Amino acid sequence: MIQNLQRQLEQQRKGFEQQRKDFEQQRKDSEQQRKDAKNRENMLVAQLEQQRKDSEQQRKDSEQQRKELMQLLKQHSDQIKQQNEQLKHQSEQITELLLKQ
Repeated sequence: MIQNLQRQLEQQRKGFEQQRKDFEQQRKDSEQQRKDAKNRENMLVAQLEQQRKDSEQQRKDSEQQRKELMQLLKQHSDQIKQQNEQLKHQSEQITELLLKQ
């Protein structure tokens, strides 16, 4: 009878030891999953930050291009106005010459 109780206690001890090992493995697995999730989160945050920086740079580049185009348009417009003034002046001179003849 004592031997039966000792066997039962030994079996219970082995069962508890196995449960402890199983729980320890589950804890390790959970910790690894947590680390993996944190690494993925950090990677995604880094990607989003890089995308934000890239978008901001694209916005700045687009704004600079817009300013340059506006400046070119103004220069071209000013040149056309100047040419028109010159042509108008030449036309007036030609008209005066023709009227004098």
